[in-house]
Amino acid sequence: MKLCFGSNQIRRICNYPAVTRRKLPTQKHIDKLYQRLQELANFQRLSDIPTTPPLRRHKLKGKRKEMWAVDIISKPDGWRICFVPVDYECAQDGSIIIESVVSICIVDIEDYHNG
Repeated sequence: MKLCFGSNQIRRICNYPAVTRRKLPTQKHIDKLYQRLQELANFQRLSDIPTTPPLRRHKLKGKRKEMWAVDIISKPDGWRICFVPVDYECAQDGSIIIESVVSICIVDIEDYHNG
């Protein structure tokens, strides 16, 4: 799957270890972030990402209802890679056909449960 970044800050967090260290709490989180990014890039489409741990693809709700997320580290840790689909097809009801999503834009790396 093609990955893009919603801002230069997110791009730097995902590509430069010195910046990543300032954002994430532990080396384990950093290692897992890089692993998850590689895994996301290796999937063909959004629907291929498992909904079970360790990735646990899930659609967000509330003020983040346009976003999806995957876990960096499985629960109970709250750190996630948050992203939005790019260039997708919609069903008649306006919902995203996730099988059509082959590109995502990473918009945040965060623990939104503790923020």
